[in-house]
Amino acid sequence: MNKDIACDLTVFPPEKRNSHEEQSLSIIKNAKRIVELPDGYAFYHDYSDEGFISIARWATGESKCCPFFTFELALEPTDKGYAIALRLRGSKEIKEFLKSGLQEKGILNL
Repeated sequence: MNKDIACDLTVFPPEKRNSHEEQSLSIIKNAKRIVELPDGYAFYHDYSDEGFISIARWATGESKCCPFFTFELALEPTDKGYAIALRLRGSKEIKEFLKSGLQEKGILNL
């Protein structure tokens, strides 16, 4: 993979850019737990049908503006049912790009 590591919000119509950015921030900030992975981060959310569908739709859009991420969306069993696991993965440089963005927004304090 030799793609530039830069988000391209121009893939969205101008009227959709802000809402996509707001949804991105909401999905990350509202994670119940963030786990560092060797090649990225996992964001865990409480399960609901609506939440799973919303995150899946977001990932579909995000893959257009940030094609360098590997997206994984999973349902993982918990003692209370399921958790939604969103994993954003990639190369060492992609992980650093993500880490930097999370730190800049005050979401990750590493």
